[in-house]
Amino acid sequence: MFHYRHLKYKITLLFLWGTITFLSAQNYVLDRYQFLNQLAQSNHWADSIFQTLTPEQRIAQLFMVDAYSNQGAKEKERIERLIKKYQIGGLIFFKGKPDKQAELTNKYQQLAKVPLWIGMDAETGLGMRLETTIKYPKEMTLGAITNNTLIYELGKQMGEECKEMGIHVNFSPVADINNNPKNPVINMRSFGENRYNVAEKSHLLAMGMQHAGVVAVGKHFPGHGDTNADSHVSLPTINHHRQRLDSIELYPFKDIIRQGISGIMVSHLNVPALDSTEKVATLSRPIVSGILREQMDFKGLIFTDALNMRGVRNHYKKGEITVKALLAGNDVLLFPEDVAIALKTMKNAIANGEVTQALIDNKCKKILRAKYWSGLNNYQPIVKKGLWSRLNTPKGFLLRRKLIESAMTIVQNQQHLLPLERLDTLKIAAVAIGTKKRNRYQEYLKRYAHVDCFSIGNKAPIQTYKALEEKLKKYNLIIVSKHNNSSNAKHKFGTTTQNINFVKALSKNKTVIFTLFGNPYALNLYHTTTINSVMVAYEDNRETQMAAAQILFGGLPAKGVLPVTVNIHFPAGTGIFTNKTRLGYGTPELESMSSFQLNKIDSLVMNAIKKKAMPGCQVLVARNGRVVFNKNYGYHTYAKKIPVRNTDIYDLASLTKISATLPMLMQVYSKGKIDINKTLGTYYSKVKNTNKDTLILKDILAHQAQLESWIPFHWQMVDSSSFNKKLFRNRYSKRYSLKVAPRYYIDKNYKFIKGVFSTK
Repeated sequence: MFHYRHLKYKITLLFLWGTITFLSAQNYVLDRYQFLNQLAQSNHWADSIFQTLTPEQRIAQLFMVDAYSNQGAKEKERIERLIKKYQIGGLIFFKGKPDKQAELTNKYQQLAKVPLWIGMDAETGLGMRLETTIKYPKEMTLGAITNNTLIYELGKQMGEECKEMGIHVNFSPVADINNNPKNPVINMRSFGENRYNVAEKSHLLAMGMQHAGVVAVGKHFPGHGDTNADSHVSLPTINHHRQRLDSIELYPFKDIIRQGISGIMVSHLNVPALDSTEKVATLSRPIVSGILREQMDFKGLIFTDALNMRGVRNHYKKGEITVKALLAGNDVLLFPEDVAIALKTMKNAIANGEVTQALIDNKCKKILRAKYWSGLNNYQPIVKKGLWSRLNTPKGFLLRRKLIESAMTIVQNQQHLLPLERLDTLKIAAVAIGTKKRNRYQEYLKRYAHVDCFSIGNKAPIQTYKALEEKLKKYNLIIVSKHNNSSNAKHKFGTTTQNINFVKALSKNKTVIFTLFGNPYALNLYHTTTINSVMVAYEDNRETQMAAAQILFGGLPAKGVLPVTVNIHFPAGTGIFTNKTRLGYGTPELESMSSFQLNKIDSLVMNAIKKKAMPGCQVLVARNGRVVFNKNYGYHTYAKKIPVRNTDIYDLASLTKISATLPMLMQVYSKGKIDINKTLGTYYSKVKNTNKDTLILKDILAHQAQLESWIPFHWQMVDSSSFNKKLFRNRYSKRYSLKVAPRYYIDKNYKFIKGVFSTK
């Protein structure tokens, strides 16, 4: 067991973070300067494109407009009109399907005079926006991971998937520090409250994406973590003093800028300590140009948050917003509410001297140079054939599983209850709260022990909860799981009073394990002091349920830590590490095996059943402590009455020949040290001149050497001339009182033959 909250481990963590930062900075330095220098230096392609653009088109290159692949012809016509008429700089795709988005992207790029910059708000991968693609864990889940190498791998994988979709910009990572449980918009989108953890994970995620050739954009500057409002609907205010902002909110941004991130997004926030005029941060020159560009020495691209959000549009006129955003120091203007009005207002501002053409030209050139870095000087359309397979790779699914397994966090483990031991002493019930049906979590619990499963709706009446309490009285271990949770504090994170009281009542008299498949802040609502073991799984999906069940029984080790403080009992950094004690479950790829190859077992077994070599079987393949293949085939007998099931119990015997002798023989055969066509006497001198001398090894292995099937050695224990009554019985009695095996009792008068057993 291991408590991560201990000071020495925190120091170790900081050392590791520092080491990773140092090493990654060394490896990253060339890539960092490549992008930033690209923005500062002219190149022939960007300059030649710039010369072909009209003044209005140069303004339009600063705009990135929202686009959707799940809407009809009107949406498609709108985007085509904006491209043809204004030559806008880029698009940000939202909800849709990958094949349709690929089709539209190719079409739109074909229409564009200057290749479009395609962006996506894909914080957790393409699956956040596109159907049938991989959705990776949320940032809060990632914040629980202690192996930051996985975060870099995630960034690179996300970048590669973006490239397959023709996406050049990903508005990620979220570098906000979430130190407010009531935050309605960031919350689970943050890596947590520890500034070092947030900074390092933000940097590594960005580095991975940029190594894949995708522009990473850190957000939401100057820090959206400690707010009670959502800038999509209103203007949040952050009232902290400058010293606090420098040490907490701004810290991750300073770090990722130092590490060479490509872009920063400025959010719609009111931060009086940074701008006393109380301008929205997006439109504030002291914040954008003064702090971000000058004080922090940021050389990359500055993006506005969406200019159609009510946090900014409620306070300014349509076209006015884009002019103020440009004058504040932003480079790329996202989601202008009306492109025509924005262009008209910008041209008027140039005409009256408020904005200079030189400023527009400078911004336009930077964007063109960034497009050059993105490879748009050699634009290639998206290859639609095989796209789904390239977006849903075994590597991607494997990484998602690794991330989830690494995040699972045990925060309480009284009497070292987990991983569970002495299963024969436990009568286990599993209760899933918040669902009306049994789930993957309970299914995997049953792979380790006999577990009776129950489920109850989130808002079930008190009488239903009371009735379930009665049913659970006969069990001595109750595994409670909470599902269908909310991330929003206003909704009590999806928890009801009935839920809380039910868990409290159970934990008074029973040994209870509680697993929360949701926001860790929700733990504060439960009376956790009386619960024996508490685990946080962060999200509620197939993979988190599988991982959590395995950790309970020791199929996986627990190695996550809380990324946020829940209460005084569970501060950020809390995490009890456990060991792997049993077989776990996973995919073949997790253990460097091939699903494709293992699936060939199906045809082999079905062929054997068809030829009546056997009526059925169960095939289980395990490697490195993980079951990677487990399937049942056929029936117990040829009568086909009882199908083979996972719950069948087998009497495993005669295993030495297949688990020891055969593998060793295969090894020496593969090394050419033995010839199975030769005789036993060739290799074993003790059988020379016996009836075993000339037996062919191949015949012995194929059970056709005419050897006895088995030899009853135990009869050597009995002297038939000295005892003429029944020696064993299957029931206990006064005479047959010595138990020698299950259901085997020997006569108490039995005596050992002299010399059979030695006392030495």
